Amino acid sequence: MSRLNWRLMVPLLVISLVLSFCVTGAAERKVIKFMHSDTEKPERAQYYEDMAAIFEKANPTIDVQIIPSTWAAIQQNYLTAVAAGDPPDMMRTYAEQIPFYLGKGVMLDITKYFTLAWRSQFNPGILDIVTTPDKKIYSVPQVADAVPLNYHKEILAKYNLKVPTDKASYYEVMDVLKTKGYENPMQLHGSMSDDFFNLICLQFVARDGVKPVDLAYGKVPFNSKTIVDTLKQYKELYDKGYLARNFWSVGGTDGRMGYSQGKYVFKMGWFWDVYTHRDMGMPLENQGAASFPNLVGVKNIYRLVSVPGFFVTKTSKYPAECVKFLRFLSEEEAQKAASSKYFGGELGMPMVNKKLVYPSEYTQIYTAQFKNGTAYNIFGYDPQIADLWTANVSAIMLGQKTPEQFAGEWEALRLRLGPH
Repeated sequence: MSRLNWRLMVPLLVISLVLSFCVTGAAERKVIKFMHSDTEKPERAQYYEDMAAIFEKANPTIDVQIIPSTWAAIQQNYLTAVAAGDPPDMMRTYAEQIPFYLGKGVMLDITKYFTLAWRSQFNPGILDIVTTPDKKIYSVPQVADAVPLNYHKEILAKYNLKVPTDKASYYEVMDVLKTKGYENPMQLHGSMSDDFFNLICLQFVARDGVKPVDLAYGKVPFNSKTIVDTLKQYKELYDKGYLARNFWSVGGTDGRMGYSQGKYVFKMGWFWDVYTHRDMGMPLENQGAASFPNLVGVKNIYRLVSVPGFFVTKTSKYPAECVKFLRFLSEEEAQKAASSKYFGGELGMPMVNKKLVYPSEYTQIYTAQFKNGTAYNIFGYDPQIADLWTANVSAIMLGQKTPEQFAGEWEALRLRLGPH
């Protein structure tokens, strides 16, 4: 070959090597897709974008692609992507939904990734809540929450009333408040109607010796005495005028607004409702939180908790990389950012990392309920169970359907769906 031809070939070889390096570098970058529903507020959605950027900087071979969704649509969006053969690698979910997704066969068993060092980072009891009966873990917890009884401190003080702890004191306080002009002392709103059912149901579950996990797996007859008595108790509270008359048609914002402005004395609420109430004009110092009264008299009743977290899709090409990102979200700095900036504020959202402990009176109440709490409930079994409830809750309360009739409809649906 002549010297001229060599001169022509050298630049081509250089270009070829550069292109080859670029292609190889691009191929080595592993893309993991993450779907979440934390889009209610812009700052919550931004949190995941920020965390992905920090993670990618520390892990340059991993590319985290964020796929935002809404709470109402995320399950359907995920299952549609699964059916299309292109599901996200990671999915935000709740501990109570684990049986549903396990039933769909989409969750990866990630138990082997939970080393002793990682396990030691979690607050006591948190991993127990997401551990299935066969001792496997399919979800990485992010935050922890509970449903206590919220109340106006100044209203109770005005009438020299104490926070109720059992059925008798709950009824007594409610009756006194009604005589003081509070037509319906307690507010629920439509999106809390199922949470309230679960809260009451878990008390009757404890009374009857039923395992909460069996509710979520569809193994408990929905027309059993446990469920029927729960429905009757719910309706009794409504019939006595303790609950707002049209709570099933009141949106979350309207329900919180009515409570924060003093129209109601009590309500149910998750932790971040504390901040929502403040934003709507109710100072933090006027808010109180306590465990919901024990209506059944059993010594140890289950408390309704929720543990949002993330699972890895079974078909992911990069499960180890997915778990690495999810572990990052459970570590101190990511947890601190979530608590102080996106999910709480100065009081701090109850987090799963044990280095983040906020001793406010609110977090003390919420975290105390984790000790005897369970994420397993009847609505975790299948979304259709929730749909039937939403369509019929008003009919039950208004006496258009008896608890027995509705329980029969629920049971017929359970039998069609079959247990997980």
